[in-house]
Amino acid sequence: MAYLTQEEKLATRKLWEEIFPEDSEGFNDFYYTEKIKSNRIMVRREGNQMVAMLHLNPYRVMVKNQIWRCDYIVGVGTVASQRHKGHMRALLKDMLADMYQEGRQFCFLMPADPAIYRPFDFTYIFDKPHLKLKAGTDIEKVPYDLVKGSEHHPVQEIADWMNMWLHDHYEVYAFRDHEYIEMFLKELGSEQGELNLLYNADRLVGIECLWGVNEREQRAFLCEKAYCEEESPATPAIMARIVNLPNFIKVIRLKKGCGKMEFTVRLVVEDRLCEGNQGYWRWHLTPTGSTLEKIEDGAADGNQEYEIRMTIQELTSWLFGYHIPEGAEWTEWIQPLRGVFLDEIV
Repeated sequence: MAYLTQEEKLATRKLWEEIFPEDSEGFNDFYYTEKIKSNRIMVRREGNQMVAMLHLNPYRVMVKNQIWRCDYIVGVGTVASQRHKGHMRALLKDMLADMYQEGRQFCFLMPADPAIYRPFDFTYIFDKPHLKLKAGTDIEKVPYDLVKGSEHHPVQEIADWMNMWLHDHYEVYAFRDHEYIEMFLKELGSEQGELNLLYNADRLVGIECLWGVNEREQRAFLCEKAYCEEESPATPAIMARIVNLPNFIKVIRLKKGCGKMEFTVRLVVEDRLCEGNQGYWRWHLTPTGSTLEKIEDGAADGNQEYEIRMTIQELTSWLFGYHIPEGAEWTEWIQPLRGVFLDEIV
């Protein structure tokens, strides 16, 4: 299935507005002026009419000090008259096949309804925290001009602070650079947003972003723990799916202090949609990473004392550190990723 040309992308705005009537005109102007410059869009047609689509928005995602190019899946929808006809399933299957061939480690999305994506082996990996400033905290809020910026706080300085804060708390997050922050400021502006730099004395300790034309809400809040507290419990926000398992698993390693310098286990994976992941693997781990080697079904290996059987969905949940299997001895030795923060909207 071919991706749309730049000119064809513009024609999907009508479809977007029909499927997502809650989005403001300002936000749609931003999206169809800025975001479609670098994204890919897949559609399904009935005759000459576009009836279903999905958008793949590229992000540079930091994973254990490596930067991966990953797609954030947005704009997934079908016109009301064409639903339940298999259009979305066809799009998602073609998308996953393309991503696997491209070697993409994983993809992620923010579901309107998680039940839609579970049959495609997506699972939650990130719960969004809901934080606020502590009452009585000595914090000065300095507004940042979304259009003019600040000579005292250039865009790159904001990016650097965010990356430092994220690196201190998480192993998986969208890397902030000049381009990311410029796009983020335009996104905020599309919904009459505001960005406040939070200072304690002369030290930057946090960033608060609000937006919303009709109803004000928090868009982003990053802050040192000493100055904030939980406003309400974290809620499931982002689902993901491992796409190319051999490429993904390279960052998984043995736990420090587990007493092993190497460990080999037979991994049996069920993946009905990315057949390259399906089957039996020899998984070799060291303190610095791991590799997979395909083996024949049921092949005996005297060096493998353990066998792990999982669906790709279960593997995704475990290896992102979201849900750790209980009662398995090998979880004491294998280190999943520690901490995910993905708060992007589009």
